[in-house]
Amino acid sequence: PANDECVDAIRVLTGQAYIGRTTAAGGTDVTSCGQNDFKDVWHYWTADCTGEVAVTTCGSDLDFDTTLAAFTQCGEVAFRCDDDGCPLPTSLGQSRVVFNSVGGQTYYFRVAGHQGDSGQYSLTVEPCKNACCVSSGGCTLRSGPSCLTIPEARPLGDGTRCLGDSDSDGTDGACETCPNATIQFASPL
Repeated sequence: PANDECVDAIRVLTGQAYIGRTTAAGGTDVTSCGQNDFKDVWHYWTADCTGEVAVTTCGSDLDFDTTLAAFTQCGEVAFRCDDDGCPLPTSLGQSRVVFNSVGGQTYYFRVAGHQGDSGQYSLTVEPCKNACCVSSGGCTLRSGPSCLTIPEARPLGDGTRCLGDSDSDGTDGACETCPNATIQFASPL
């Protein structure tokens, strides 16, 4: 394949599945994602957002047991690695990595097969998820457009996370608003 080496990685775009094959791929077993996952191909993605992102081979051929690893540079050690992390029962043997992306940073993804397996894969980078506050005081991680489909919800923007209800007032800390404050003995200029 044209993307048999990391330096020849093929670009993937957010939300668009890339269909490829590892058949006839070379490589070496460079991760601990799965045993003997040496038939590999490479892709890269330049983050178009800051937030939690999931990259998956969910939706690949069911008879192809994939492994998936994420890198910040070619030749580096994988910072995320997975074998069989997609939801069951529809994605048996397929992989999913989740990490916090930084807008503008390029990430590299290695798709391989467990125990030397090869076949057709589908690689998808899902849109970033950030904190989304709902009217009940709760918080959920969602993409911006997905948050706006919830009545009276508001997205908090890139890089935001849910914090939990540490003060037990029924509102996630990320969704609490600060009260207006006054500074005693001060006057505005």
